[in-house]
Amino acid sequence: MSVNVVDSESGVASEVMPEVDPATPAAVGGTTASAPDVVAAGAVDLARAAAAEVAAAPVGEHLGVSAETDLVVTHSFAARQPGYQGWYWAVTVVRTAESDHVTVDEVVLLPGATALLAPAWVPWNERIRPGDLSPGDLVEPVPDDPRLAPAYLLSDDPAAEEVAFELGLGRVRVLSRDGRADAAERWHAGDGGPDTPMARQAPAHCGTCGFLLAIAGSLRGAFGVCANEVAPSDGRVVSVEHGCGAHSEVVVIAPPLAEPVGEVYDDGEEISPRSD
Repeated sequence: MSVNVVDSESGVASEVMPEVDPATPAAVGGTTASAPDVVAAGAVDLARAAAAEVAAAPVGEHLGVSAETDLVVTHSFAARQPGYQGWYWAVTVVRTAESDHVTVDEVVLLPGATALLAPAWVPWNERIRPGDLSPGDLVEPVPDDPRLAPAYLLSDDPAAEEVAFELGLGRVRVLSRDGRADAAERWHAGDGGPDTPMARQAPAHCGTCGFLLAIAGSLRGAFGVCANEVAPSDGRVVSVEHGCGAHSEVVVIAPPLAEPVGEVYDDGEEISPRSD
């Protein structure tokens, strides 16, 4: 069915056949009416001109039209914007039931089924890794972090509960059982754990080293802080199964001196003058 349409800007009447393609990108997002309004569907030139006003590149071919409601339709045009492969311009037009005058309602650039899209945004506090934090940077705590528990709850850590009892008022939150287990797993698998090349070649474990400062709490028997300035782990948490060559009980046995070979002369001995 064709219809005579009067362009709202030029005033020129033309006979058009509404183009309806349910597979077009515009049809995918719309609420389907029985069929697009023939008057609004015929306003292709009006919709194209509206897209051209905001586009930074020529507007491509008309991809189709879909019905939003009885008198509201959306025209779609291929986008020719650099960097927007697979995108399209969606121009929604509308008219009233008492008039054939079509007006533009909205112009948007939308991704199609094959559109090139940017990766999903990942918040900075989820992307940060150990070593990324610089002076002045702030990292907001994760809401309901399972590693932390309110300080007024039992922490399953006798040492922490003893301190809280003595003070009566302590930190707002303390490490939960999950938080301690997470830290212990990370430390055990890290550079201060028992499976590093340094630990495997060490003469003894850190648990027997006099430079180990034990940490408080339930992890005391498994970890400590190295206090040997010449050790590679100085000032860092190490497993009691870790080790290095700077152990406090290291004894270096010097190799025996080789036996002198041949006749030895003492140049420092004073020789008396010969008397005949």
